[in-house]
This record gives sequence, C-alpha cells and structure tokens, in this order.
Amino acid sequence: MKTRTRLLTVALFSLLAGPLSASAAGAQKAESLDAVLEKARAYCRRLDRAALDFVCREEVTEKINGLGRPVGITIQNMPTNVTNNPGALHVQAPPPESFVTTTYLYDYQYVRKVSDVRERRDLIKKDGEDIQEADTRVKTLHFKFAEVFFGPSVLLGANASAGHIYKLAKTDKVEGQPVAVINCGPRGIGGERPLSGKAWVRIADGAVLKIEWDPETFGSYREVLEVAKKFKMKPKIKSGTEFGVERNGLRFPSLDVTEEVYSGGGSSIFTRAIITAKYKDYKFFTVETETDIRRP
Repeated sequence: MKTRTRLLTVALFSLLAGPLSASAAGAQKAESLDAVLEKARAYCRRLDRAALDFVCREEVTEKINGLGRPVGITIQNMPTNVTNNPGALHVQAPPPESFVTTTYLYDYQYVRKVSDVRERRDLIKKDGEDIQEADTRVKTLHFKFAEVFFGPSVLLGANASAGHIYKLAKTDKVEGQPVAVINCGPRGIGGERPLSGKAWVRIADGAVLKIEWDPETFGSYREVLEVAKKFKMKPKIKSGTEFGVERNGLRFPSLDVTEEVYSGGGSSIFTRAIITAKYKDYKFFTVETETDIRRP
C-alpha cells in the first residue's frame, strides 16, 4: 500500500439570537465552512513555505498475521435433542489470530532550506537490537509512507481544492481546543482520484490536528481489492495520522496507524496487518514560517 497522506454554526455564531430560517441556517453553515477552509489554506501555505530542520525518533511496529489468510467458519448441525433449540446451527469461531511483530527504530531527519531538501532515515535498532543502516527506507512489508508531515496540504492546500469537495461534518474538541471536522472527498468517480480523507481543523488558526485517510484513494488500493477477492471478503482498511507536536504554530506528526482488515460480514473479521509509527524526542533546529521556500 502506498502513502497516502461536526456542526460549526453554534461555535462560530453563538452571539446570534433567535431561531434561524432554513435558508439562513444553510447560508450560515456555508460561511462557517468557508471561514475555516480559508484558515486551513493559510496554515498550509505556512507549512509549505516553512524552512525546516529537525530530527526525531521514528518507532515503526509492523504486526503481520501469521495465519496468512482467514480460517473458514465451521457451521455444524446441533443435535436435535438440545433443549429448546432443536436443529439449530452452531457457529464454531476461528482460532485466535497469531501475529508476528517486528519493530524498527529510526533516527529521522527532515531538512528543507533554499538549496537543501532531504528526508533521511537511519535504522538504529531492529526488535530491540542495535543495528546501523544509514539512509534507508521504511522496511515494512504491508505499507509504505513518506513525508507524513505534509498530509494537511494534500487535503487542504491551495492546490488541493480543485480535486476535492469539502463538507462540514461537525465540531469536536482535540486537546481541549475547538476543531471543525471536514470531509475532504475526491471530485469525480473512477480513474485516478486525489488522496482524500477527513481532517480535524483547529478553528482558531486552521492548524490540522488529525487526519483519517480514505484508503480507497490510496495509490495501491487495487492490491487491497485483489486480496479481498481472494479472501472472499470486503476490505475495511483504517488509516490515520495525529499531529500532536507543535512548534512555532506548525504541527508535527506524533502517530500514524494503518490497519489492514477484511470483513466477511457480521463478526467475521480478519486482520492481516497493523502498522504503527510513533514520532517522539523531537529536536528542532529551524522552524521558520515566514519564508519563500516552497515544498517540492
């Protein structure tokens, strides 16, 4: 799989008194969405033009189901002499899933200056044992990702609006701060669609605090469909990024999780893989937002 990457009217218009007509309420909601989107675009402009130089630890854990494929559910006829339940069907649950877990610890560095743009990972531990592998890629088998930091611009940046339809879902709170939850759906159907999802946008300044990705817009979703077809199940992929670290008004990733799950209906669930990336121990050398640098 390839990288991707709540009603607002009451929160923004609490000073208005009296009930609204249907047309006024619709106009109010539209203005609220436009206001938040404008703040989000301004935030993404700062993000895309910022001069950056930071390092952190990236801990990646991949859990792969050792079964390889779902175990069929066995249905057996119960004895007809079972009290109050003659001839009923008994569903025998599949055995517990067995996961093989691999953990990688990287020194992660990102630099973006006028003449220097670099994303670098040095592998320093695997399954807790010291290892030295310089300038490598993420070694997970089921999911690859890069430049997680720029997920907000993919959904809400200046160049994203042409490929997305925005709808206000609701308001919420993250870290005690009011946020607008915005559905960023792809325009059109079929063909190549832009990476899409749902964004939690801080109302105060447009900063994106969390993203839930739409896996159907992942570049390799066809591979997921092929696996689902083989399993005779439906894909239920979940993928999200949290931006829990803040510096100079910009948010940096703290957690990225993708679960590759397939459903056969009801309680028949097969989890094929879970990939978790945690970002911690940040060291910031440069975070300057008032620059003319543009993200490549």
